[in-house]
Order: sequence, then C-alpha cells, then structure tokens
Amino acid sequence: MDKTACSACASTGPVRFSMKTHATVDALGNPLRLLLSAGQAHEAPQAKALLEGYQTEFVMADKAYDAQHIRDTMTELGAGQ
Repeated sequence: MDKTACSACASTGPVRFSMKTHATVDALGNPLRLLLSAGQAHEAPQAKALLEGYQTEFVMADKAYDAQHIRDTMTELGAGQ
C-alpha cells in the first residue's frame, strides 16, 4: 500500500454521515409517520410531507419549522381554527 496515498486520505479526517428523523405523532406521542433526511438538510422541506393527509386542531413543532408557507399548510389542515 502506498503510504503517501494513505496519509493524504487520513489528513482529510473520517467521513461521517448523519441523518435527521422527522416524526408526526398523535396526542399520546404514538408515531404516525416517520421521515429521514440528511443531517445537514434543513427541517422545513419535510413539513408538508409530515402533515399531508391529516386533519388536526393543533400542531406542535420545533422552531426550525417556523415559516409562513408551513403555517399556511397547517391552517389549511384545520390547525388553529
């Protein structure tokens, strides 16, 4: 094995992969839908897929989901009415 090539690879550090889990749960915390995304991806793009197909009165979410288009989707589903 070429030591020069190995030291060049080692100098970049280990490659680490991460994932985020996004979940829709019922009032008791039972999972209804789970989605995975890349660890470096933002949460907001997952919101519509998490909420799609549910009628709801309340939505509790992390501030990462705080965007007007997400709030509009929640209102369309009946939240806050």
